[in-house]
Amino acid sequence: MATATQQKGQQAAPAPLPFRVGAQPESNQDFVPPAVTLSAAAQPLSTYHPSAESFLRGVWVQVAGTTASNVVGTVVFKPDAPFAVINTISFTDVQQRFIVGPLGGYDLLVINKFGGYFSSGDPRADATYSTTTTGGTGGSFAFYLFLPLEWDLRTGMGTLVNKSTASTFSVNLTLDVNTNVYSTVPTNPPSVQVTFSQEAYLQPAAADAQGNPLSQSPQAIGSTQYWSRSVVGGAGALSLGSFQNIQLQGGLGFPVRNIILECYDVAAGTRAGGDAAFPTPLLLTYKGVQLLNQNKNLWKTKMSRAFGYNGTTADAAWGLENGVYSLPFNQDNTNTPGDAELGNSLLQTNTGTVLAISGSMVASATLYELANWIVPANGNPGSVRAGGR
Repeated sequence: MATATQQKGQQAAPAPLPFRVGAQPESNQDFVPPAVTLSAAAQPLSTYHPSAESFLRGVWVQVAGTTASNVVGTVVFKPDAPFAVINTISFTDVQQRFIVGPLGGYDLLVINKFGGYFSSGDPRADATYSTTTTGGTGGSFAFYLFLPLEWDLRTGMGTLVNKSTASTFSVNLTLDVNTNVYSTVPTNPPSVQVTFSQEAYLQPAAADAQGNPLSQSPQAIGSTQYWSRSVVGGAGALSLGSFQNIQLQGGLGFPVRNIILECYDVAAGTRAGGDAAFPTPLLLTYKGVQLLNQNKNLWKTKMSRAFGYNGTTADAAWGLENGVYSLPFNQDNTNTPGDAELGNSLLQTNTGTVLAISGSMVASATLYELANWIVPANGNPGSVRAGGR
């Protein structure tokens, strides 16, 4: 039995180094379903199950559409295309509960662009993005979208344990009909090839080369971020004129990381029309306190400066999106939302929290809410902040 003097002289075991010290990222292209030719019916692809690679960070979705023998003078893509070729996409857990989605392809573009996951999140600005409107391959397109799980690159928070080959996550994707991609269709519909690649962390070693212990999992492991899309105010459009205190619903009861509004006018069904109809100013109240009373031009200015999208053409590379307005609650470490975020600015909500908008529609429009929230594994919102408190 050790004496009190011996116990006092013993040194405490060193604290493990942070997870990212030992966790090496891995990229793995692990599923290429057969190519599909667009038709008059939506077509689901085979379900993708990411391979077991320890800690899952997210999934890249590569989409390439190729037309052949086109003789139409100029093919015209619809405003949400080519991303609209994805009718729905979703990510579900091992019990088939939705973590991301169901969403449309354009919704996932918006999440990539304004969710705070990249220094440049605009898929249209990728070197690999393309659309072709003329010639024999008119109607062809190529793009990448990312389905995010990890929200904090510094700590690895948000990654999901993915070590079982028996209990797997699922990505389901359905391709849309030809006429929802083009307003002037090519002679022959495209053949569309989708490729899935997962981003993961490998399991860290127990210690580094000097024998220092390494953390075996990220901070607050099991904490999960969610994305959903819903119609603001329930089914139907908001009519021309004023509306008062319509409750936003997404993620209430948990820390909210992002809210993004998408507006489509009723007359043309476009975001360009929705942008013209969008209320200016729009008011946002939180627990009875006014957080926002902002006209849409100032809103666009703030988004442009925060995200670096300074192009003057909407729906184009480095430009903003017609009818899309972002409310980032992940802007707390630098001026860029999501950049090494600390979790300090998350909007804290309870189940009964009143989070409502008011404004005046210039024309009848349908307003959608893309909501992003975090469910802490232990129910403590402090666990997903820097320092874990």
